[in-house]
Amino acid sequence: MKNLYLFGNTKINLLLLVDITLIVYLTVIVSDFSSLDDTALMEEFQHTASFSSLVHSSGSTYLRPLIMISYLVDYILWGANPVFFHWTNLVIHLCNACLVYYLSCLYLSQEKGREGVSLLAALFFAITPLNSESVAWVSGRTDLICTFFFLVSIVVLISKDLPPVTGFLYLFIAFFCSLLAKESSLALTVIVPLYLFFVQGRSITSKFGLCGAVLLSSLLYLILRAGPNVKTDTGIMKLLVSASGQPLYNLFFKSVAAFGFYVRKLVWPFPLNLAIHDINEPLYFSVGLVAIVVAVPFFVRFPASRLPLLIMLTCLIPPLLALTAKIPWTLYAERYLYLSTTGMALLVGLALIPCRSITLILVYLLLIPLGISTIYRTGQWAEPVTLWHDTTVKSSGFPQARVIYAYELIQVGRIAEAEENIMLARRMKFENELLLKCESSIIKLKRASRQRSST
Repeated sequence: MKNLYLFGNTKINLLLLVDITLIVYLTVIVSDFSSLDDTALMEEFQHTASFSSLVHSSGSTYLRPLIMISYLVDYILWGANPVFFHWTNLVIHLCNACLVYYLSCLYLSQEKGREGVSLLAALFFAITPLNSESVAWVSGRTDLICTFFFLVSIVVLISKDLPPVTGFLYLFIAFFCSLLAKESSLALTVIVPLYLFFVQGRSITSKFGLCGAVLLSSLLYLILRAGPNVKTDTGIMKLLVSASGQPLYNLFFKSVAAFGFYVRKLVWPFPLNLAIHDINEPLYFSVGLVAIVVAVPFFVRFPASRLPLLIMLTCLIPPLLALTAKIPWTLYAERYLYLSTTGMALLVGLALIPCRSITLILVYLLLIPLGISTIYRTGQWAEPVTLWHDTTVKSSGFPQARVIYAYELIQVGRIAEAEENIMLARRMKFENELLLKCESSIIKLKRASRQRSST
């Protein structure tokens, strides 16, 4: 492949990657904290946050001390200023994009023109609207930090020049840090042994060392989840109880349908929706089966596709387990695909290796609509009323979205619309703390309005 000089220079490529990503996500910087978890997080830091509370989970559903430490550092340095919290998210996303570029160059090290296609891969990852939720939402930092250490782990995995002991230590530390950010990186326990099983030119000592590093990190993480009193892991118990409470065929059907839905999202992310609570299961079950039928022979026939496919598809396992356990507030979410998009990006770069320069230019141009979509989406995040109106339109039967939309409407004085959404949530037989808070605010504001009218 004849490579364009501009795209053959790594320094220029990284500069382009950073500049384009900053332009696309510029509106994120002026966004406020989201009423979805962000404001509650700030209240927690103002009253109770301390380093001592971040060490162990004592069997709770989540153990993510690195995330809490990053928030606490932000809070200590800048106070409850959303600008700096958003900047931190954006900087980590930029680091991840640069890591995707480096990883792609490393993985395609034997190919001519790897710099140009690696830039395309990194740009795809950086500006796809599918990742906008994790970047624009302060509470989405879990995916960002988890992915950073996940990518470092993959770099260590494919680096053939590292001595076995060094590779073991680097992978152990990177993977353990990734787990302490979010449990989704447990997908590496599948990726590492499968990749090493097929890869050539690695010593047995090196392979066993890397697998041992992953195993040891996982065991240490599970011990920390149990806490000093070795309590039952709440997340695992929810999964076991939920899985045992439904027929096997139903579990298989729902899992394959969710798998198909996420694969479709990776290929075509639209429409974007913050609160996806329902999907067309028969349709996406078919999509999931087709994806499996296509991926398996592709994996076997094309060795170079194995690592990207492993990353893209096995990183869907944690969201499927969370769906089965009914742990998250939405059964499906675009942010769950942040890890998988790194594999998708590598696959994009790999597919473009045989292309000529003119084809690469056309593909670069095709990235423009993706960037525009992300700019539009981050603009919605900067306007909470617009974001939650969009969410309630796309998920009209989801009461939690109605309540948060009502809360945002109250903030801008649109009381009648807020009351209407609260009533709709009530009709769905839903109640939570925020709904009660909204009802109380509406009563107080209406009373104050009547008093002003009477005077």
